Amino acid sequence: MSAPTTSGLASVRIFQHLGPDDLKKIDKIAKRKKVAAGTVVFFEGNRADAFFIVVSGSLKVFQTAKNGRVKVLSTIGPGETFGELAMLDGQPRSASVETVAESEMLVIARDDFKNLATATPGILWGVLEGVCARLRAQNDSELEAAFQGTQYRVAKAILKLADKHGKKADAGVRVPPTFGARDLAEMAATTADRVERILEKLEDDGLVRVDDGDLVVPDLSSLRRALDYMGSP
Repeated sequence: MSAPTTSGLASVRIFQHLGPDDLKKIDKIAKRKKVAAGTVVFFEGNRADAFFIVVSGSLKVFQTAKNGRVKVLSTIGPGETFGELAMLDGQPRSASVETVAESEMLVIARDDFKNLATATPGILWGVLEGVCARLRAQNDSELEAAFQGTQYRVAKAILKLADKHGKKADAGVRVPPTFGARDLAEMAATTADRVERILEKLEDDGLVRVDDGDLVVPDLSSLRRALDYMGSP
């Protein structure tokens, strides 16, 4: 999906059904914000006073258990939104969001959105559809983690990162070094040491390659076929 600008909000999924006049209304209440890499946009438990549209960059959504263990729920890239659920129900944030790379976002305050949604109900329906789609994806991911092996989960995490955040190069698709073994471990619900061993095996099989700190997937279709094989009973 192409990165949205204040004049291109129609590229954002939750706004795709809106006409030019409604998009102009959203344009007026959206504020642009640049955030450095490694910055927490909000913490789990914070009060929800806005939601966000990613213009550029990469972010991760995570929860922290009482024992300090971190679980990455998803990653977010250009054209995607986050923070809608807590903003809609007024409850504290259910997860934390941190920038993995320098990112630019459009921020829409809760009060501004509430006033606009009251006058234009179609905007609210778009947001609700986006929230439902995200919840379904999260449920599917949790079921997958419960029934599949660690190698499958790590390979699936690599494929997700390559699809969403990878950059095409002559040698294949390059995943930015900002996503390391620790991030893969959190996404796959395992340890960094286990990820390193699995990466070595995947590299031996020619499915991935480490180049100057970047993880490179030479052929996405080959990794997808291997993933299907790993997930077979």
